Amino acid sequence: MNECYIELSLPFYPLIKPVEEFIIQLPNVNGFPRLDRLLDIEFINLDLLQYFKDKNISIRENFILWNWAVKPGITRLPHTDGDWRNNDNIRRRTCGINWNFTPGTRVEFYSKEGATPVFEDRGKHDFSTSWKNCNKIKDIWDTPGPVLFNPQVPHDIKSNDGIRRRVSLTLRFNETFESLKKKLNV
Repeated sequence: MNECYIELSLPFYPLIKPVEEFIIQLPNVNGFPRLDRLLDIEFINLDLLQYFKDKNISIRENFILWNWAVKPGITRLPHTDGDWRNNDNIRRRTCGINWNFTPGTRVEFYSKEGATPVFEDRGKHDFSTSWKNCNKIKDIWDTPGPVLFNPQVPHDIKSNDGIRRRVSLTLRFNETFESLKKKLNV
């Protein structure tokens, strides 16, 4: 069993129109260009929404269209989505199903063995944990997807030479990786 991601065979394009029609440049946030967008699920393919409804899968009211800047030569720490500060008050993001629209980009997943969590609080909804000494790659997702993505495994976005942006989509659910895996029977 792959704990990082699971390839899915969903026969639906996720959006109601081509992804290129959703890509815009948004204003700077804290001095950095913010290119990702939180969009209402009204823009998701109705057949796909019905598919999840039929499986009793609780989908969130919005999804994220990511337009990541991939910076060659800049090393970032792998991260998990959620707060790993302590065992009493852990905020974890629920999992999602992801599509990648940029060939030549990938998500590298890393082992937590010997790694140290580093938390930076950026607000109520923007939280993740970086991982120092987290350099052993355990898996790579480099296909278009869709994949059931486990956000609690340290990961980072990478690209081939010459690629500066990665456009991807995360359809979000009120489900854990384990519960969604069970409901999708994967």
